[in-house]
Amino acid sequence: MRIDIQASKRTIGLRPTMEKAGIKFKKHGKTLMALCPFHADEKTPSLAVYDDNHFVCFGCGAKGDVITFIQKIYGLSFKEALAHLGIAKSTAPMIDWPEIRRHEQRKGLLKQFEVWRKTKIDELSLLIRVSHRLLRHIVDLESFDKNGFIYSTLTTWEWLLELLLYGTEDEMLDYYQAERATYWIEKKLNPSL
Repeated sequence: MRIDIQASKRTIGLRPTMEKAGIKFKKHGKTLMALCPFHADEKTPSLAVYDDNHFVCFGCGAKGDVITFIQKIYGLSFKEALAHLGIAKSTAPMIDWPEIRRHEQRKGLLKQFEVWRKTKIDELSLLIRVSHRLLRHIVDLESFDKNGFIYSTLTTWEWLLELLLYGTEDEMLDYYQAERATYWIEKKLNPSL
């Protein structure tokens, strides 16, 4: 049995499919705009959805139709996306709702992480600049006793900044989650923080 994929794509609405994935739209003229789920869109919607059932992101360049969207958002193959949309049968298991919720939680975590990462990069950059200035003023044993501790922390700050600028996403998320866990423990031990 041959499946008419083009006809199926026309009958399956892109907007309702995207809304099921948690995307919220704003009307902009005849176009629907949303925050793109494929890159860190902070405040300005860059994902346009058109009446002819296709989307384009002006931020990261993602584009396609309802099948492409399902493939990208859930990391599915073409056949798995067809099965997910009910267009074709597949031996691959369908995505269940807990998986979708985990995906949404990760998306939320990534948005929080991006805000934290930018703030942390600014903080570390400032600490490193100030530390280098202080180190230039160490001229004798007395000034070393006063500011010498900077030597031990400066390399750590520089390493962390390099991690946040050039590390892999997994390395950065591991550091973010470890720092969040440390803060939570400190908050429990000392509620005045």
